Amino acid sequence: MKLRDLKRVLTSVLALILFVASIPFTGSLVEVKAAELTNGLTETKAVKGETYVMTFAGLDGSDYKHTPGTSLGLVTFVKNTANNGAHGLTMGEGAEITVKVAGPCTINVQTCFYYSGEPVLYMNGEQGQKARLANEGDLLTYEYTGEAGEVTFSVAEGGTWIHEITVTPNPYVPTTTTWNFDKSNTNYTSAYSLALQGANNGTGTFEGLTIDATNGKLAARASDAQANAGTTVTIPVGSYSNYTLNVVAYNGAAMSVDGATLTTTEANSWNNYSVTGTTDEETESIVLSIDSNTYIKEISLTEARSTDPTQAGNGKIDVV
Repeated sequence: MKLRDLKRVLTSVLALILFVASIPFTGSLVEVKAAELTNGLTETKAVKGETYVMTFAGLDGSDYKHTPGTSLGLVTFVKNTANNGAHGLTMGEGAEITVKVAGPCTINVQTCFYYSGEPVLYMNGEQGQKARLANEGDLLTYEYTGEAGEVTFSVAEGGTWIHEITVTPNPYVPTTTTWNFDKSNTNYTSAYSLALQGANNGTGTFEGLTIDATNGKLAARASDAQANAGTTVTIPVGSYSNYTLNVVAYNGAAMSVDGATLTTTEANSWNNYSVTGTTDEETESIVLSIDSNTYIKEISLTEARSTDPTQAGNGKIDVV
């Protein structure tokens, strides 16, 4: 090949290389580095019961880019972030990222050297939880108690580097839902202006409860409800839940859930009857059966997420 032809070829190759290099990088991961990434930087969906680690320290510039809106695994770089290699994820003043979570969890953020000011790292904004970095290597801990979704971390009053983020699932914080069967409850009054009884008028709903009085009766009174034997109340409940069901009913009431009798240690005119139970992966509700004629004032359900392996009826053990 003549020298002139070789120069022409080299010029064309160089032009092609420059053209390719000028194409904006819109992805989040260079495949050659995939083996070095921890599970929180490779999985794209947070699964209940799983612990996720997002290690940024030691990743170089070929591992991920910081175009606003770019995601790497469970993390989305919203604004003002960069890569610092050994130090990890750079979050300057006003920087923001989001992290996907599967529900209630503890989030530990391992900081590296903070490079300006005494920054505050917020979780879910200035009205949420916050921690101030005071020393090199501070471990910041946050407790998230919401549903599955994304949490936001943002920096104010300086900048920092994030070495690693670890998301560990927690039991659900116990929550209690109460249904008041009293005419002072305006929702109750409007829902039960007519008694529920018999085949023609025996079913209805009330604040998420489904009531079937086809073979019984549920009728509003001034400060309680008449509930006759044969009435059932379907109560929504979460999967993998340890629950306590409480019913304030007139003395001598007989009630059950899936064959388990509600009991009381009281002997007053009105007593609190209760039963405990657990749910599996498929459970969406429990059914309260009224087994004797009685009167009820209130139903309440307290739920907490189970933390033990639970046989979910699907041929495997589900850890939550």
